[in-house]
Amino acid sequence: MKVNRGKSVPLSIGVMCMAKKVKEVVEAVEHDKNLVTFKVIEGDLMEEYKSFVVRIQVSPKSEGSGSVVH
Repeated sequence: MKVNRGKSVPLSIGVMCMAKKVKEVVEAVEHDKNLVTFKVIEGDLMEEYKSFVVRIQVSPKSEGSGSVVH
């Protein structure tokens, strides 16, 4: 995965981050919980961490339309 071609990206809280290259696999999909788990298997993050797992869950907003991603 290559994000924003390695350029710094301003986040909404005003913090700058550097994009990293990684290769990941989908480890689990839980349709009933709207949850996907990815495991990083190669790339820049593995130089800094022994393991790196990303969990993304989407929940409907309590008011109005749309969803919130955690």
